[in-house]
Amino acid sequence: MTGCDGPITNCMIAGNNGGGLGRCDGAIANCTIVSNTAIQGSGLAYCNGTVTNCIIWDNDILSYQTPSPCWTCPIVFSYCCFQGMTGTDWVGNMGEVPLFIDPNNGNYHLKSEYGRWDPDALQWVYDDVTSPCIDAGDPGFVEWQNELWPHGGRVNMGAYGGTAEASMSGNPVGNAADLDHDDEVGVSDLLLLSEDWLYAEYLLDTDLNRNGVVDIADFGDFARQWLRGVGLTIVDPPSLDPGSGAGMTLLWRDKLTMDEHGRNGRTQTNTDNSIVNCIL
Repeated sequence: MTGCDGPITNCMIAGNNGGGLGRCDGAIANCTIVSNTAIQGSGLAYCNGTVTNCIIWDNDILSYQTPSPCWTCPIVFSYCCFQGMTGTDWVGNMGEVPLFIDPNNGNYHLKSEYGRWDPDALQWVYDDVTSPCIDAGDPGFVEWQNELWPHGGRVNMGAYGGTAEASMSGNPVGNAADLDHDDEVGVSDLLLLSEDWLYAEYLLDTDLNRNGVVDIADFGDFARQWLRGVGLTIVDPPSLDPGSGAGMTLLWRDKLTMDEHGRNGRTQTNTDNSIVNCIL
């Protein structure tokens, strides 16, 4: 993709002949730019904006040139993971292998021992290693609030960072029931939970047990967290079978866009020329 003058955010730019991004002048954030091929600048070329929280990896240059994160780019990289990075280039950058799930088949989710989203099985699964790109983005980015708990209180690098599909953190900071991220569980969080009541949809933050349905089991989890916050002793009730659906009608709805609820949906091109949530 060439000639972009607006910000590019949460985009997957992979497997392109002719390079990934070229002559793009806006800020580039939380993008995964991988496995692109070009004579020069296979990942990025002639771009002038800042690059933050991105993973730039395995891009092939079909010439004698030394690989670099961006060919002829007067830009600053910060909190990025890119192949060949050495020393202390810029701020917060690293050159460690990002540990994608299955890059040969286009799965660029990050491995995590604490949970990562499997888009084929539609469930959270667990790996035996954790990507160094988790909790490694710019600490000033508030988009970590779109990631499901445990989110570590810091955005991940890559295209899924700052979304509900972000791989989970080993840092337990925060609380799954603190839905508005005000550092306490209270009435405002209960209102948010009630808005999604009985919705059957994956990747909702209100689905506290992550089983794809906001139901009585989630309310039980929520109530326990609320009571713990006010110092009461909790006695867990007999286990319920949330799959029974007794007396409940589950509601299905189309997925919201990332801007509304931190989900991955369709590509969004906005009036300010920004490109959000794309696959190129």
